[in-house]
Amino acid sequence: MKYQYEKQDDVLTIWMSKEPVDYAEKTGDMIVYFSKKDKPVFLEVLNASAFFLEAAKVFPQSVRSAVT
Repeated sequence: MKYQYEKQDDVLTIWMSKEPVDYAEKTGDMIVYFSKKDKPVFLEVLNASAFFLEAAKVFPQSVRSAVT
């Protein structure tokens, strides 16, 4: 797995495979790119900082305290 964060655009890209992309699906601020075999190839998290700030709210307080 490989990832890259582009601070200027606030986009996190995570590659799970090197397979060619056949199609993509967007849900909210996330775009998942799939191979012909419907396997996720990579995903992009748009507005990544806001996405992770919001996602962090669902973690238990013990987890949030451990990473700050």
